[in-house]
Order: sequence, then C-alpha cells, then structure tokens
Amino acid sequence: MGGLSTLPPHSREYHFVSQLKTWTEAQSYCREHFTDLVTIYNSNINQLLFSMAPNVDDYAWIGLYNDRYSWKWSMEGTLFNVGSTHEFLIWANGQPDCVNANEYCVALQGQTQMNDRPCGASYPFLCYNGRKKELLA
Repeated sequence: MGGLSTLPPHSREYHFVSQLKTWTEAQSYCREHFTDLVTIYNSNINQLLFSMAPNVDDYAWIGLYNDRYSWKWSMEGTLFNVGSTHEFLIWANGQPDCVNANEYCVALQGQTQMNDRPCGASYPFLCYNGRKKELLA
C-alpha cells in the first residue's frame, strides 16, 4: 500500500495515508483496508492524530461530515453535536461555515484544527483500524 504511514506501536490502530483522495474515496479506502476514517472522541485521540501527521501542510480528511441536517461521524453508531463544547474538537477560526453550501466534509487543517471543506477536494487522510486493536486484545 503506497503512501501509508503507520505510527509507533502504541498507536498502531491509526494510519496516515498520503495518497490524495476525495472524502468519499478516502472513506472507501479506509473501509476496504482498515475499518473507517478516524473518529475523534477524546483529547488523547485528538493529540495523537495531530502528532501523527507532522507533514500535513494543508489538510487531511477525518471521518466527520454533514448530511445537510447534522454533523455525523463516518463510523456508524458514533454521534457528533457541532454545538457541543468538546475541548478536544478544535474548529479553525470561523469554522464550520459551509461556504457556498458546499463544504460538508471535515479535514484537519495543519496539525491543530478542523475545517469544513468541499467533499470533492483531494487530500491525504487518516484511517482507523479497529480490527488490529481487537487482535491485540
């Protein structure tokens, strides 16, 4: 798998894929090769993801998207309330703004913040591998 970067052993379930794909293509890739795009559910995960992609100058897809009614995680069964005050979910200044009603997918911006982006844009992405975690248990 070209363009795949796996983290140190303590974070084997998270993978940075440097291939440029749209959000839907990234989701399909993660689901085929791992479990899904990443879900950020606590500050440890947030810091880990931010530290795992030091070469992300622009954006990297994560599993958050808007179905035009609400924000949701790609991984089924996980919920997200954009209005909630999670200290570990850091939106870039003025985000999310759904510019031109066209930004329904979320990417990490640099290493520290989230930004809603057009789903058809091509960025590297972050995958979660639950199967590996189960095998290690």
